[in-house]
Amino acid sequence: MFTSSTKYYPSVKRLFDFLLSLLAILVICSWLFPLIAIVIRLNSPGPIFYRQQRWGKGNRPFWCLKFRTIYIEAPRLTNIGVFLRRSRWDKLPLLFNVLRGELSIVGPRPHTYSMHDQAMKMEKNHYKLSVKPGITGWAQVNGFRGESAIPELWCARVKHDLWYIENQHFLLDIKIVMLTIRNILLGSDTSFPHT
Repeated sequence: MFTSSTKYYPSVKRLFDFLLSLLAILVICSWLFPLIAIVIRLNSPGPIFYRQQRWGKGNRPFWCLKFRTIYIEAPRLTNIGVFLRRSRWDKLPLLFNVLRGELSIVGPRPHTYSMHDQAMKMEKNHYKLSVKPGITGWAQVNGFRGESAIPELWCARVKHDLWYIENQHFLLDIKIVMLTIRNILLGSDTSFPHT
């Protein structure tokens, strides 16, 4: 059903991305965004949002939009930043990236601009650039979240991303969304360690 090999899958996936992100913005973010913005501003001086450059489909860079979780004057988490990252609410602004067509709800995790060269050196990782990256994905729900310079962990993430690319279909996307929601509600932190 709507596998990546069918001509309808890209259209169905894009419609799914657009409708789900628009619904989430209208129903949840319309009232949650102002509350988070106020708390961020009261907690520390600086901008409410944080932009980070990532690599997307076709090897094109784009700017990810997130809530700011660190102090401007020092690279450490703010009090509210700890909660936002643990709850993953810091990623809610990425829904606007989905609306713009830069991200998908489900797909390989886009690597950071600073990690691009390292990522390109890893076997087959360039294949990730043939599809649109996602807010969540098969690697994330299987325990590979966050950045790491450990080659074994990078390889494991790439392996999961490639498996998704080769096996993607609409029901798998739904499954990954449901697993992501479950992990958020249970508060499970499956990210691998930073180095």
